[in-house]
Amino acid sequence: MTATENERTQQALRESEARFRNMANNAPVMVWMTKPDGTCVFLSDSWYNFTGQTPETGLGFGWLNAVHPKDREKTERVFLEASARVEPFRLDYRLRDKDGVYRWAIDSARPRLSDTGEFLGYIGSVIDITDLKQAEEALRESEAKYRTLFNSIDEGFCICEMLVDDHGQPYDYRFLETNPMFEPHTGLKDAVGKTVFELIPDLEPHWLRIYGRVALER
Repeated sequence: MTATENERTQQALRESEARFRNMANNAPVMVWMTKPDGTCVFLSDSWYNFTGQTPETGLGFGWLNAVHPKDREKTERVFLEASARVEPFRLDYRLRDKDGVYRWAIDSARPRLSDTGEFLGYIGSVIDITDLKQAEEALRESEAKYRTLFNSIDEGFCICEMLVDDHGQPYDYRFLETNPMFEPHTGLKDAVGKTVFELIPDLEPHWLRIYGRVALER
């Protein structure tokens, strides 16, 4: 390779590196990249802005210091095991922000391979999912409260799905949930998943019309 060709190659490499950094630093997620041995060689500006780390404290394996101490061992193990197998991975952990508050994040990555299939390291992204985690926890708590109330009602109680024909007219309804007192009060056993006409074939039609009108008018 001549000196001119070498200079062109180096210039193309610099331009490619600049494009990558520009893309990574403007991405809506935190971006990172490693060498084959797992050493982190790039963290996007968004990582530094989020964690308060600097290249001096974050590169190499320094990024692990921003991971919650209780999550650090698992995070490092998953990362190194995936590297050994050259496989994609994804994991959740708590990440310390620049104010010292730990927030939940998803870290996912895929192997970087050369044109010949050689493993070059990983490129990955980190997303703050704290709001999603909090919403999921609130939903679990709400479901637990609902379940406790539903099961503690001392009268038979059920939740049903009204079944309608092509003209919007009810023709049956299916039991979706029943509380513990439903069977003793109604005598209907194993009702969940069954329709009322499966359980009471001779049910008088006017009951279905009444229930159907109430359900469809709400």
